[in-house]
Amino acid sequence: MPTRFRWEVAGKATDLLSVHGGLAYRVAREQARMERAGGHSTECRFWSRVAVEIARREGRADQIGVKGGDRWPDP
Repeated sequence: MPTRFRWEVAGKATDLLSVHGGLAYRVAREQARMERAGGHSTECRFWSRVAVEIARREGRADQIGVKGGDRWPDP
């Protein structure tokens, strides 16, 4: 992941946690869903990474899976 993208993800995660507290993960996931529904794959990827970063900071990354393979294991 490019450094600028990581900084933007980290910054947005910090902002959401400051404003929304415990609801920050939900806000980021909802934004990702809206972007995906609108066909905006780049924005969906960004918001999905923000949600993962929030989950990691909250110590919940193991609940959602940080990598795609964690979320969609082989059959």
